[in-house]
Amino acid sequence: MTTRTRWQFSHLRLSHQIILMLCTVLGPFGLMTYLYVTNANKDITFVQKEMQGLRYIKTLIPLLNLSDSVYSSPYGPESLAEAQRAAAELDAELKSGAASAVFFAAMRSSDKLTAIDAGAAVFTKIADGSNLTLDPDLDSYYAMDTLVTRWPELIAAAAAVRERTASFAKTGDVGLLPFAEFVSSISRFERAAEAVRTSLSNGFEGNADGELRTNLTPSLRSLEEIARIITSAADGVISAPVASTRQAKAAETAAGAERLIATSRFFADGTASELNRLLQKRLDGLQSDRAKKLGIEAGFLLLTLLSVVVIIRSINQPVKDLILTIGRFEIGDFQLQVPHTERRNELGEIARALYRFKEMGAHSALTKAAIETSGINVMITDVDEHVAFMSRGLRTLLSELEPEFRAADPTFAIDGLIGRHIDSFRANGNLTRRLLTETQEVRKVSYSVGGRSIHVDMTYIRDNVGQVIGHTLIWYDITANLEAEREIAELVAAAATGHFGLTLSLDGKSGAALEIAQGLNSIAAMINSATADFASALSAMARGELTQPVAGEYAGVFGTLKCAINDTVQRLATIIAAIQVNANGVAQAADEIRNGANELAARTEEQAAALVETAATTEELTASVKTSSTAAHHAAARAREAMDLARNGWSIAEDAVNAIGQIEATSGRITDITAVIDQIAFQTNLLALNAAVEAARAGDAGRGFAVVASEVRSLAQRSSAAAKDIGALLNASGREVSEGVQLVKAAGGALDDIMKASSTLADLVASIADASAEQATGIHEVSQTMEHIDSTTQRNAALAEESLAAATELSGQTAQLRQLVAGFRIAQAPASPKQAQSVTTMPVRQLQRVV
Repeated sequence: MTTRTRWQFSHLRLSHQIILMLCTVLGPFGLMTYLYVTNANKDITFVQKEMQGLRYIKTLIPLLNLSDSVYSSPYGPESLAEAQRAAAELDAELKSGAASAVFFAAMRSSDKLTAIDAGAAVFTKIADGSNLTLDPDLDSYYAMDTLVTRWPELIAAAAAVRERTASFAKTGDVGLLPFAEFVSSISRFERAAEAVRTSLSNGFEGNADGELRTNLTPSLRSLEEIARIITSAADGVISAPVASTRQAKAAETAAGAERLIATSRFFADGTASELNRLLQKRLDGLQSDRAKKLGIEAGFLLLTLLSVVVIIRSINQPVKDLILTIGRFEIGDFQLQVPHTERRNELGEIARALYRFKEMGAHSALTKAAIETSGINVMITDVDEHVAFMSRGLRTLLSELEPEFRAADPTFAIDGLIGRHIDSFRANGNLTRRLLTETQEVRKVSYSVGGRSIHVDMTYIRDNVGQVIGHTLIWYDITANLEAEREIAELVAAAATGHFGLTLSLDGKSGAALEIAQGLNSIAAMINSATADFASALSAMARGELTQPVAGEYAGVFGTLKCAINDTVQRLATIIAAIQVNANGVAQAADEIRNGANELAARTEEQAAALVETAATTEELTASVKTSSTAAHHAAARAREAMDLARNGWSIAEDAVNAIGQIEATSGRITDITAVIDQIAFQTNLLALNAAVEAARAGDAGRGFAVVASEVRSLAQRSSAAAKDIGALLNASGREVSEGVQLVKAAGGALDDIMKASSTLADLVASIADASAEQATGIHEVSQTMEHIDSTTQRNAALAEESLAAATELSGQTAQLRQLVAGFRIAQAPASPKQAQSVTTMPVRQLQRVV
């Protein structure tokens, strides 16, 4: 069943296959689209249900604030009616009917706390039924938590605080149980307020755009301020020491609770509005995302359909064109152009492959025609070695040998070889076969038939995967080539032994064999002539005759060798002529060197004697300079001692100046003390005067005190006079100390100048001593140099004597040189002295290259 389905599919047209594949792809695509739409609608319905629950809760918010006076307030009946309409519409769907019935019943009772607790339960039931408690976003979830759970609890706690402070506000003193209930309600209120702040802060943190914080922060801060007032007043109630204070704080607490209940509605309305904004934003985003994705999917589907139409049209026409082209190639028409080769897809690859097939077919036809007209002996067989093709040249060769084959096999016919196995002529009795070599790529065979030698190269034809699909046999008639090879081998063997007079016969040769024979004969004749000329010139050179250069005309290597031999002969002739001319000059120079050496030895002895006297004088001068240097060093030491004494004197003078300065400072302090004593005397005098006045007023009772005051006054006056005398003495002493300081400073300056002069003198004497030491060293070095010169002069004298002996020997060797060069014969006259001088002055390395 499966095989039949695949066979039917493979026989469909390409366009039908593409349409079927598109339907196969669109099925899962449609299913995925359906699942996405279902999930998106589910999310949208989820948010819409949350918004229904929030709308129901918003109708109940005024009732929690007006639970005290819902019937007396002008807005109470209207708010209650709106809440009941919402309950009738949504209780069944949200499963909150029981809780709302309890709330509405509690509102008709006088128990306000019970009504508020019932309202908080309704909030929770509505949030559970409308998915608000399952909200997936942090900001909207915490906004819901603040509105549904935390705010009702805060209202209930504030109402409880208000109820518990009623007794405190009346008397200021209650029992232990009401006080414990009041403390419990305050703790509940603080927990509720902190829960509101924490939940809303979490919502702020989870809100990405920050609008939730911006919009709710003012109302939250107002609520927190009222809560702090309530908490502070409640702490006053708890810690107040007297009933009156406790009564006032209780009234403040109750007022704060009432204020919080009244104003918290604005906070709840703002929170509900923000929650509704967040839910609406999410709903808009979901709807927009659904619309955008569905639009993209619809566009993609339309684009896919258009693409399929374009693809089908782009495939059908090129396929028809290619089929038509293949049909033309089948009938051997390769002139038609292959269409669609410019395409860069599979159809283009097929068209380019068809183009290559066309080129191969045309090339194959061209190759076959070229082989037929070129005369190449080619045979092609299939893999079983049945003859499939024979060139025209091979037919001609086999036709010439056909009588030999027929003599052994009368049924042999050249025209009947196509389609037959090549063994049909291998087994012929007049054919001798010899295998030369065989590899995986080629087989070389030699045949002998009718006195002719045939060489066959059989090459394996392989396909792209390396399988053998046939054979190519190239036939060569090598009968004439073998004869020519034999003659060439004889010629080469003679040339290898140095005989170049042998030549090849040109009879019976044609084509390449004739050209090779003529070329080898020309080479042999040219080498024979050149070697004879070169041997003659070199033989003459060996006999000392430099008058026979190579005269023949040669090119290439032989021309270079000819030029080198002729240049060598000419250069040798020039050098020998120069040597002959300069031999006499060398002999004369040797005589002059000998005479000069004699005079140099005499002058060197005189110079050595003069150097001995100069060395003695230098020694005396060295001793004198050393004495002066020693004296200069002693003077420098004395100058340094004087400088040290001046430096010590300056230190002593500086110490004296410091001591006098301390005395001057002490004198100043004594002056200050004297001034204090003078002030004490002045004050004592005033006290004594006042005491005398008081004693006079006292009459006889103060007479004794007046005597004492008089004595004190007299003592004060004497102290004042003594202080003035001490001050005068200190001023005079200060002036004298200042004068002494100036004198000591002047003495110190003089000592400083002496020390500087001594230092300069010491430096000068030290410089003189150093210069004297350097002079002594220099003179000593001069003395050593003179000794060295004396030693060198003595050695020069010995060298002069040796030069004399060498000059004598040089004269003898020059005579021998003249005898040696006299045996050479040159074509021109001896070189002039100027030419000889130019040759002899050549650098040694250049002369060696010339030789």
